[in-house]
Amino acid sequence: MIDMRGIDQYKEYLEAKEKFKKSFSDTKECHEVDECQWTIFKSAFMEFTSYNCPMCEKNIDQYDDIDHIRPKSEYKLLQCCCDNYIMLCASCNRSYKRSSFPLEDDELEAEEMISLDNENPLLINPRKDDIFEYFELLFVERSQGIYLLELQPKENLDEAKRKKAKTTIETYGIGDCTKVQSDKCRINILKHHYNDFIELAEAMEKGQEDFDKELNSRKMREKRKNGFVEFIKKGQFKIAI
Repeated sequence: MIDMRGIDQYKEYLEAKEKFKKSFSDTKECHEVDECQWTIFKSAFMEFTSYNCPMCEKNIDQYDDIDHIRPKSEYKLLQCCCDNYIMLCASCNRSYKRSSFPLEDDELEAEEMISLDNENPLLINPRKDDIFEYFELLFVERSQGIYLLELQPKENLDEAKRKKAKTTIETYGIGDCTKVQSDKCRINILKHHYNDFIELAEAMEKGQEDFDKELNSRKMREKRKNGFVEFIKKGQFKIAI
């Protein structure tokens, strides 16, 4: 998972936003528009995340999707509001999240812009939420010798934050793989991440110097700089092998 809280100040994103706004009248707000070209943001999102999906960290390219965080099928007023966009891999968007946007109380679903702040979403938005406040990594062996890198709720969360973390993990299939069910848990990508990051985590357990050497040897200083690498650098991981 990748921290995207700086995207609103990212140069390429701001340039895309200016082009995007030119596609509709300056006299209208985004919630007053029902036609727009949201794909214009793809390049900015891909560059900001080093071409990795912000939820599962699978590689993405121009064929992957701009997702409406609050789905346009339910929030038509937001379909042309770029603050509601994020780029996800096709698996995250089409197979897992789809049009899901669970709330703590469905009766508070907003029908007007002014009501959005009254909602209490149960999915993490990496553009707004501090992902390091909610999650840690778990390197674990599951049944039949399957080694996975999962996300799990950070220890000592209050009930509300734990529920939000667990709902996000379940929605995207990126953790809690105790039964190793391929339809609910994304075994292949989590196996790949385990193999990609276990040596980096083991190096961090030895100390910062070993971590830096391992990171530099992989030339990963820029790659995924706000995602799994940052979780490991912060010590927010467990190796349960």
